[in-house]
Amino acid sequence: MKKLLITALLISPLAHSQLKNTPRSFWGSISEKMGISSSLEIEIKENNYILKGPAADKQRMIQVLSRYSSVTPQGQVDFNRPIIIDDIVPSTIKNNKWERHLLNGPNCHNNTLITIGLMDRRMQVNPEEFYEHLKYYCEEVSQPEQGAIGVQFGSDTFPIHSYTILSGDMTYEKADVDGAKAPYFRRFSDSRKQNDTFYRCKNRDLKRSCSPHVQELANKIDRLHNETSEMIYNLKGAFKLSEKRQRAYELEAEVFRDGSCSEYQEILLKRIGSILATYTEMEMTGAIYGKTTYDRGPRI
Repeated sequence: MKKLLITALLISPLAHSQLKNTPRSFWGSISEKMGISSSLEIEIKENNYILKGPAADKQRMIQVLSRYSSVTPQGQVDFNRPIIIDDIVPSTIKNNKWERHLLNGPNCHNNTLITIGLMDRRMQVNPEEFYEHLKYYCEEVSQPEQGAIGVQFGSDTFPIHSYTILSGDMTYEKADVDGAKAPYFRRFSDSRKQNDTFYRCKNRDLKRSCSPHVQELANKIDRLHNETSEMIYNLKGAFKLSEKRQRAYELEAEVFRDGSCSEYQEILLKRIGSILATYTEMEMTGAIYGKTTYDRGPRI
């Protein structure tokens, strides 16, 4: 049986991972002999991330993920068999895993921002808010590259869909809006490589020049954002929706009361827009009353 030793890729004595193959099973043994895993795939099963596919493709993906997560893979594994890669999956992906997506909950743009580290809360992100992040945190690049994001635009500058690029083979994304699929790993198609727009993003301190007024305003918006996020998951505080909406309008009126940190204030304004749109959608779909997506559990 062919075994290969994964050599250390990064210098970090504390960030090591012992990779291992999945346990053998009757069906697993049969499928290996038949060569069913003909294309690269990462399956999430029983809280494990399982890498499948041709041996050379798996070796390449392990190197890619280790660079992305800054974790050094070690150990002897059989590359012809599925490999459990839990420890080298980036923490921004592992911390963003949920069983199902609620219609009024986190969407593809939120998933993208969380994965690249520009947001740490699961929440619906409107296209307008996402576009502000593209303007102030991201720079367009000519080719797709690892760690960058891909964006599909509609008319004008309307971002319809976004995802994170793990490699030339695979993306990580929230792909649908009806609750059928949580974020997952998806093959990076040639069509997307040719037709989408790509960005390299980096966190910037947009709050550095903000006045005390804007700093306090940002804190208030963040508190409302957090309350709304909690309400999405468990309807806690849903009976106060009218009160929350009124707070959102009052906060909206406070934006641009002074001229400091205009870029950050633009993001705050669009974030309030995402919050208000979430309230409207929850009412229109009946989710605020515990209906539609909320009676199909389990919740996030």
